[in-house]
Amino acid sequence: MPADIYLEPDDEIGVITGKISAANERVVTIVAPRGQLALRKAFNLRILRRHLARTGVHALLVSSDPEARSRAAIEGLPAADKPRKFRNRQEIEPSGWHTGALQAGPAWGQASGRTSGASWGQRLVVGGCMVFALGLPLFFASVFMPRATVTLYPDTKQFKDVYLVNASPLANGLEPAKLILPARSLEVDFDVSVRAATAGKRDDPAGAARGSVTFVNKTDQPVAVFEGTQVSTASGLIFKTVRSVTVPSDGSKSASTQVIAAKAGEEGNVSVGEITQFADTALSGKISVGNNGALAGGKDAEIRVVGEKDYHDLREKALALATEQATKKMREQEAQDYSFFPGTTRWRIYEEVITPSVGEGAWEVSLSMRGTARLVVFSGHDVNQLLIRHVEGSDRGAEVIPNTLSTRVLGISIVDGDAFSFEIEASGSVTSRVSESEVKQLIRGKTPQEAKEALRRNLSLTRPSTIITSPFWVQSIPEFTWQIRLHQEGRTSRQ
Repeated sequence: MPADIYLEPDDEIGVITGKISAANERVVTIVAPRGQLALRKAFNLRILRRHLARTGVHALLVSSDPEARSRAAIEGLPAADKPRKFRNRQEIEPSGWHTGALQAGPAWGQASGRTSGASWGQRLVVGGCMVFALGLPLFFASVFMPRATVTLYPDTKQFKDVYLVNASPLANGLEPAKLILPARSLEVDFDVSVRAATAGKRDDPAGAARGSVTFVNKTDQPVAVFEGTQVSTASGLIFKTVRSVTVPSDGSKSASTQVIAAKAGEEGNVSVGEITQFADTALSGKISVGNNGALAGGKDAEIRVVGEKDYHDLREKALALATEQATKKMREQEAQDYSFFPGTTRWRIYEEVITPSVGEGAWEVSLSMRGTARLVVFSGHDVNQLLIRHVEGSDRGAEVIPNTLSTRVLGISIVDGDAFSFEIEASGSVTSRVSESEVKQLIRGKTPQEAKEALRRNLSLTRPSTIITSPFWVQSIPEFTWQIRLHQEGRTSRQ
């Protein structure tokens, strides 16, 4: 009787051939569980076939794995999905088998293949019939079902006006009648640094003319002349003493000291005897002044310094950069595409450093700034919807054609904390509001000519409507409104 050999999922081909040899039977049934990997490989199946041929053993591979059965059949090994019982040796050894050469017999190999082929063929035929059965009615419906396409040309007019829109975080939604727009307050950190060339200038002290003057005492008391005392020429050029001196009342009654021009430049180079006056008239009654030598060294020269204008320009540049940085961060944080006016931004600056300081000489100046920007943002889509609904609410029965709306912001009008108002110019086209359901009810069942006349009487149109019925033999508009397609010229089509 045939021996049943049960394999484990992890049995290798060597273990399998060993179990067959250990059975010591001429006919065996090899029962392979699902997941038995060794018998799914063509190389292992060839080894098994050669082992069976060499030992003269007839074997039937039983496996629920269709792939294992298919591969076995390709390698010439009989396979089945369940064990079989045989009544005699002829059933065990079908015609064409002989010891030492196993072949796939007609009972297991060829019959199995024919059954599988027939099954797939039947499936393809059934599937094709179903597709044909479902598609044929749809095809006839799309080709032969009556339908009508109606194009209306409603009367339109242009509008253009300036509106004052009020944006506020306190608003709960759009209020078209009052032109109130909901807004949001957002705080965004910024940290920026900017740099620019200095534009401030001042005279270079090294370019001031220098020399000496002599004071002569006209009294019987010594007279003190302090550092910084101003003397001048008749033309008004001013010079300052660089140190204090006392003019004696005895002896020569004179004293000399160094002076420097108050303003750098060549004009400070004066000749002998040109310095004769005091800026302080009290001294002119006590002493006289004169220069016994020419003053020289004056030259026209300026140095660059950090001026007040440099600071203010650099600060504006830093705030503009901070606005860009805050806008970018706001776009990254918020899913909705918000807009805002830079003029409504409120700044909280934690740190501001200018290097070098105002008044110091330098060819370049830098400013670093860190803080928080408070932005009041709103949606541009909400602005368009607010204006459309406001215009439609102001003219009952009118409808704004959406793709004709054009807007232009004129400027901010009022800023009050987080709320603000801005003026916006809006223009576009409006048309009479058309109820599609009423139009379809009005024309259904009529001939195209009757429908055109009914539309002319009931609607404000710039030209007669266009009505196309199909198929070509249809002479009237369908009774069912879902078979009527309605277009309005200049607008997006609606079903």
